[in-house]
Amino acid sequence: LFLCFLIPFAIMRIIYMSVGVLPGLDGSVLVLDLNGQYVWFFEALRNFVRGDAELLYSFSRQLGGEFLGIYAYYLASPLSFLVALFPKARMLEALTALFMVKGGLCGLTFGIYMHKSAKRPNKIAIIIFSISYALCSYAIIQQHNTMWIDAVMWLPLITLGIESIIKHGKFKLYVVSLAIAVFSNYYIGYMLCIYCVIYFFIYYFANTEKFGNNPLREKVHFLRSLGRIVGYSALALGIAAVIILGAYYSLNFGKTTFSDPSWDLAIKFNWFDFLYKLLPGSYDTVRPEGLPFVYCGVLTLLLIPVYFASKKYSAQQKFFSALLLIILFFCFSVNIIDLIWHGFQKPNWLNYRYSFMFSFYLCVLACRAFGDLERTSYPILLGTGGFIGVFCLLLKLYENGNYIKPKEIECLLFTAIAVALYLIIIFIRRIKALKFISGIILMCVVTVELFISGLLGMNGLVMDVGCSTYSRYNDFLKGVRPIVETVQKQDDSFYRMEKTFYRSNNDNMALMMRGLSGSTSTLNKETIRFLNSLGYASKAHWTKYLGNTPVTDSLLGIKYLISTDSLYENYYEIFATDEANGYTAYYNPYALSIAYGVSDDLLDFELGFVEETEDKKEDETKKEKEEEKKSGEGIKNAISSLKGLVNEWLDIEENKATVYVDDYRSPFERLNAILAAMLGEEEPVAVFVPVSSKVASTDGVTTGGYTGSAGESGASYKLKDSKNTNGSITIVTDALPQAAEIFFYAPSGYPREVGLELSVNGDKGVNKGTFMGNDTSRIISLGEYQQDSTLSLKLTLKKSDLYLDKNVDYFWYVNMDAYKNVMERLGQNQFQIEEYTEHSFEGTYTASRANELVLTTIAYDNGWEVWVDGKQVEVTKALGALISFRVGGEAGETHDVRIVYSPKTINIGLIVSILCILLFIALIILDRRFHFGCKKRTDVDYNDGRGMDDADENSDEDIKDPTDEFQSILNTLKVVFIPPKKEKYVHQHAKKKKKK
Repeated sequence: LFLCFLIPFAIMRIIYMSVGVLPGLDGSVLVLDLNGQYVWFFEALRNFVRGDAELLYSFSRQLGGEFLGIYAYYLASPLSFLVALFPKARMLEALTALFMVKGGLCGLTFGIYMHKSAKRPNKIAIIIFSISYALCSYAIIQQHNTMWIDAVMWLPLITLGIESIIKHGKFKLYVVSLAIAVFSNYYIGYMLCIYCVIYFFIYYFANTEKFGNNPLREKVHFLRSLGRIVGYSALALGIAAVIILGAYYSLNFGKTTFSDPSWDLAIKFNWFDFLYKLLPGSYDTVRPEGLPFVYCGVLTLLLIPVYFASKKYSAQQKFFSALLLIILFFCFSVNIIDLIWHGFQKPNWLNYRYSFMFSFYLCVLACRAFGDLERTSYPILLGTGGFIGVFCLLLKLYENGNYIKPKEIECLLFTAIAVALYLIIIFIRRIKALKFISGIILMCVVTVELFISGLLGMNGLVMDVGCSTYSRYNDFLKGVRPIVETVQKQDDSFYRMEKTFYRSNNDNMALMMRGLSGSTSTLNKETIRFLNSLGYASKAHWTKYLGNTPVTDSLLGIKYLISTDSLYENYYEIFATDEANGYTAYYNPYALSIAYGVSDDLLDFELGFVEETEDKKEDETKKEKEEEKKSGEGIKNAISSLKGLVNEWLDIEENKATVYVDDYRSPFERLNAILAAMLGEEEPVAVFVPVSSKVASTDGVTTGGYTGSAGESGASYKLKDSKNTNGSITIVTDALPQAAEIFFYAPSGYPREVGLELSVNGDKGVNKGTFMGNDTSRIISLGEYQQDSTLSLKLTLKKSDLYLDKNVDYFWYVNMDAYKNVMERLGQNQFQIEEYTEHSFEGTYTASRANELVLTTIAYDNGWEVWVDGKQVEVTKALGALISFRVGGEAGETHDVRIVYSPKTINIGLIVSILCILLFIALIILDRRFHFGCKKRTDVDYNDGRGMDDADENSDEDIKDPTDEFQSILNTLKVVFIPPKKEKYVHQHAKKKKKK
């Protein structure tokens, strides 16, 4: 068992060393979402352990939001806390160590399962297939999704727990392993629950012969076993309730409506392509078209037919073993079933996230077959090897692969060599004198094969999606942390702070900055759409502090801004500088508090949410897909109804898929109107001033019309030649009325990315990046220009048509006098924070109006409670995304205000978890006295937990329970304090020989 842990641990280290993850080299483990999201969440977890952050709520993400959902999905594994043992500058080393430990533990738990489920454990076989399982393609490729690997680690123990419940009614292992697995990651934990349902029936009916699943002859055994598995599963889920309900609460902010998958019964891939994925080095892609990662060693493939040909196992056991593999394959293949496995959502890349279960069972069957190698006929082994060889040849000739590159000879040649080596070693193993040494050689060859395949898989992943370097991550934080910590040391009040440069959208998590940027699967759709309406780069599941203006900065409380651009000196004051790294911290004197008084008109402002409407151009496509979706509409509607009942019971307000609908076509018009509503003005406040412009010329395009974003007429510009990439239009402004920073935004009903090239007063054009593409769908700053300057902006089409709204201003600037006046008026009534944590605020508020409305810039969440003068007041939603409340009383009165985040769902989850833990402890204590298993402990065969391969041959006698109470107590004490000796197993053939 020690080797089951050590060898995968060491191989994982050697693989990382081989790709440059070594001191002095620039390799790292940062790939895909580990690079963009998870590493920053681990930084936040480390900050929590050190006392600098909280798990309940965080203002380091998109105006602020619950953090327990992030913790539940990414960080809840108990092993995650290992990162806190490493210094601040060694996060990447911490993650590498974490991955290695998890890899080793996957091997260990598989070894424990095989050791406990066999009457006579074959140590060589257990080590070999523990390595095969721990280093299967899923475990290697998905290692960067480290929160999923915990399920790989716990699956063998959960399986052993199911068998123990069925055979002896023992529940502790099952409850603990399932509870920790679900707690570690509720998402893959949900998939494990589906597996538990399937495996319970598979194992039970596979072992009905000779009481293989009921060695103690319990009456009504099936119903009792079913009742136990249901009850103990519910107990395990109850123990993890705080995570489950916390995550469910988080998902209702928009993740559950993030995608609208097709519910048709389509077959997802060709079986020929699937078989290719069983070969070493068969990495295809983690993109949406990728196939399941199921490779777990060539020796495993060789031994699967051996299992089904063995006389050691009954036809019933073989049938149900094959059935389990077929069920999993069927789940991979059929779209609607695959959606159910993935929580009724289509995965965004990284498909078939439960495919490790297929690899697990292949390894289990191969390990069981290994002990029967000596009795396996040569034709079976040679035939299997020949079949694999022919399959490789067919792949070489196969021209219709959808996702694979079968002509990559390395994979096929590698497989052929491995098959040949294994067959030679297996035949040598028939020689009794060489049996042990051949086993050691076999273990070494398997280790080398899995190392090479793992390395090929890791390199394939890096080539497919790229990998960040060690220096890029560490150097970034090393350069930015000093200026951030300087500001935080000098000002320990509550405020928001942002920066104008990035490594990732989640930088703020590591820097402990309260800001607007963030990217996470546990998204808040209302907040994202709200920030987008103000002109920030914000869509899908992420926001980024790009598209900022001094107006939005002040309204949202951005008190400090870190930048390398001297442009901000026109608006803000220099607070601190870091000349060594080139950063300056600017202080915004007009930044408002997290709560301030506004006019009641704001609640009537028509910036709201309605049900999501499809893009007009997608209407026809949508109609075409309706027929395909009908097959799954019943399931979808049933799920929706059930979800509605649960939400009502838990008092959860679901954030539906929504879009903004108002009368304003640009953020500048919208912000002017918002400011007027805040102040109670009837007309929009002219803080943003338009600059007149017109389309001066076009090149390589034809001009037409279309219906714009607000229903008005718009202009379309279509390339004359689809191969022509030089089509463009040029927009020219009038002379600027004053020196100012000029902002650009062109509304469009159908955003299409275009390049921006700016010329000023006839000077040569300067590249200004792109507009309407990814994080450029926002307000674009064109820079500061002098009075009377004229701007000429050339929009270059990128192989697609361009659609722009007409009769709308594209260029704006800020009237600084009006801006200062508005902020001074809004700043007269601010919440004065006296004490705060990340989830609570206490302070005073002096009202200027009777029953004044107070707007907060806290993202709306019905978990927030507001108390004014000791009484809880109603919380309302303002601007479709923010919390507001009334203080009551007359003008001039000062109120004590307390704002606290305390979601009912999380409180309910915490109570349920505590009660279930207490119940579990009580069951353990009572079990020692009343014996909840199939028999009392004095009657239990302690050689328990065997898998599908063995029935208990020594349990034919029905031992009567003691009737004497005193004797029963003595027997119980004896079992507790004096472990009974296990009977030495005698092979059936040996018994017959001895008798003869």
